[in-house]
Amino acid sequence: MKMKMFLLTMLLAPVAALLASCSDDAFFTVDGKFADGADRQVTLGYYDGSGYKEATVLSIDGSFRLAGVSAAYTVVTLSDQNQTPLVTAIARNGDKLSLTIDPAEPINSKARGNKPTEAYNEFVRDNAANVIKADAAALNAAITGYIAAHPDNPESTALLTNLFFTQGYEVKADSLLRLIGPKARSRAILGTYPALLATQLSNEAQANITTRYIPGPGGKQVRVSPGNATLTLLAFSDDDASHIDSAQLILRELTGRFPAARLRGVELSGVSDSLSWAAKVAADTTATYDRSWNPVQIADRHWNDLAIPWRPFYVVFDSTGTQTLRTSSAAHAREFIVKYLDQ
Repeated sequence: MKMKMFLLTMLLAPVAALLASCSDDAFFTVDGKFADGADRQVTLGYYDGSGYKEATVLSIDGSFRLAGVSAAYTVVTLSDQNQTPLVTAIARNGDKLSLTIDPAEPINSKARGNKPTEAYNEFVRDNAANVIKADAAALNAAITGYIAAHPDNPESTALLTNLFFTQGYEVKADSLLRLIGPKARSRAILGTYPALLATQLSNEAQANITTRYIPGPGGKQVRVSPGNATLTLLAFSDDDASHIDSAQLILRELTGRFPAARLRGVELSGVSDSLSWAAKVAADTTATYDRSWNPVQIADRHWNDLAIPWRPFYVVFDSTGTQTLRTSSAAHAREFIVKYLDQ
């Protein structure tokens, strides 16, 4: 017993330090218990928006406590020493989750503490047969129905990224990702899913860009070609007003600073309302860059080969079609272009 207490003290030291140094709303906690009361190594893994984080403890008499930090909702996975997933939850700072894990039948595990976690695990239990059989068609159909009914819920994103069978359903996955509201698909909860989906859509993301025609204002076609300028900047934006502002600001500034033969800018707008977009474009007669309505999150036939992982995203290519920069940062794109063209 003394040895168990010593191990418990040592293994919980990092968690205790986190709990002692921060207020309750600065982290989330996971209190768990194995139904059989056995001692096991447990690893908590989650993506906090900047990278993947892990914490590991040894359960004592079947019980354990873990903690993490994520300002936005993120998918939290508990796994054993063999990296076998035990239970999935959804958490953000301030949440206190309580888990009862059935190691023999993990799908029967209970997770409580917030609505997204409870809803996610209820869906898993309700669709247990399809989850266990890995029936892609049936499970994907169930997830599609759930997302359509709950587009603003964080668990909808978790179901898409964790349980939806993407291979062979890439375009459907992209349409579902687009359907989910922006507050329910933060970078933290999405993790690397957009990048993985983009990779499945195209294995040639770094290939040279070739001439293509894209839809422009008023039903006209916009020709995008490497030969148009020394550099071309493609700015992919979404529904977020701040992202739109950032894209338009850099496009307006740089195409106003450099002549058309040196730099060409193209805004690929991801706003969902085409009429609103068309009206704003028509009202803006001073734009010095091309504009196209491009509401699809990733799987757009005009840009599949670029495998855009998320939005906002910026791609710069030179007069030979070689991609010279891929970034989600407007500031990084601006710095690169100015340095390149001012040489």
